[in-house]
Amino acid sequence: MNHISVNIDKRFSLVATATFFFFVFSFSYGFSQETDNHAVVAFDKTSFDFGELNVGDEASAIFKVTNDGNAPLVIENVTASCGCTVARWAQEPVMPKDTANIIVTYNTNIVGEIKRSVVVKTNDRDNRRTILLLTGEVLLPTDEE
Repeated sequence: MNHISVNIDKRFSLVATATFFFFVFSFSYGFSQETDNHAVVAFDKTSFDFGELNVGDEASAIFKVTNDGNAPLVIENVTASCGCTVARWAQEPVMPKDTANIIVTYNTNIVGEIKRSVVVKTNDRDNRRTILLLTGEVLLPTDEE
């Protein structure tokens, strides 16, 4: 009878120990997921088509940036593919669930097709760089104007 009692105690002890470690690891995994703070960048769009423009027209596109993360989003740099495109953005961090704008302006004194890109570098660890595309066409002035 003692022999059976010892086996049951060992089994119970083994099951209790396994259950304990299961809950400890499950809890610590869930806790680490909740406290893993990082910024997550989201754009309302990643391309903009100016359509047809005349020389001298104002040509600016606004890209709305949202921080879907739980830590401040830093827009570290915005780089245009050429000097004909200029980007402006707020230098302050974008707080969680908040938004900011990146305003990209194209020089319409350059006639022809517009195919430009702007690279946005952020502290989003999963999406460090986002490429924004600008398209359209600046038309030659006609004699009728």
